[in-house]
Amino acid sequence: MDKSTTLERALFYFVKHKEAHGKATNTTKATYICILEDFIKSIKADTVSDLDILMIDNFIDTLSLKNYKPKTIKNKIVVIRSFIKFLYAKNLIDIRPEAIEIPRTVEVEANFLDEEEQCALIKSARNLRDKALIMTILSSGLRASEILNLKEDDLYRRSLIVSRGKGGKPRVTFIDPLTEKSIREYHHKREIDSVFVFTNSFGKPLSRQYLSRMISETALRAGIKKRVSAHTLRHSFATNMLRKGARIEDVQPLMGHSNISTTRLYMHFTNEYLRERYDMFNKDIDKTLAVC
Repeated sequence: MDKSTTLERALFYFVKHKEAHGKATNTTKATYICILEDFIKSIKADTVSDLDILMIDNFIDTLSLKNYKPKTIKNKIVVIRSFIKFLYAKNLIDIRPEAIEIPRTVEVEANFLDEEEQCALIKSARNLRDKALIMTILSSGLRASEILNLKEDDLYRRSLIVSRGKGGKPRVTFIDPLTEKSIREYHHKREIDSVFVFTNSFGKPLSRQYLSRMISETALRAGIKKRVSAHTLRHSFATNMLRKGARIEDVQPLMGHSNISTTRLYMHFTNEYLRERYDMFNKDIDKTLAVC
């Protein structure tokens, strides 16, 4: 690869580089390709040598005009910067990666279900597969891509082995006895053999579209007003753990967070000590509000 290499070809080498370093799951690769193909098509550059910082800045400026959420814009810029860093390390461009500024986004509290809502969701599942699927995410904290690609060999008693989590990092998490029983009941009734734990009628992995639709429709039947996704169930797992007294250092590896600050997000609404102190110093607040 040299400076005359087309950007499309450079993208191919970039993805292969990520694969070789164990930093690209199938989902991550698809994300890289989608973002960078859009970037390459949008700028007036054919080869690596055509790239300049102004093109990159102009493309980033257009993202804010497309009504993307701040987090989505940040994720796109992170991928573009990683691509530029790869080319810079190969001495193919003079653009320093640091010249591409990563915007800071304000952290928002994660959406989660309380225990009553979780029970209602499970009871509203249409079949054994959907029930076991919902229970597995709630009891393990798996990401959508992780549970869809979960294989029989990854399930040992109540241990779940995530061989390639986000960023290609492996980890182990667990399920509770009731979830283990639910999976066994589903498999006992399933009429087809498959290496995957959760499958469609052909023994193939379920799609992300099905998972998303199934969870939202089940939540609707359960009478849950808030928007519910697989990510909501994952957040609920972390919240359950912390509310029951787990240390943040225990929850971090189960969630697969590389940075503990990500896990700390859940502390905002699970800190019972702060709630007790709040009630202690604001015991007359109801009287004040009643007057207002």
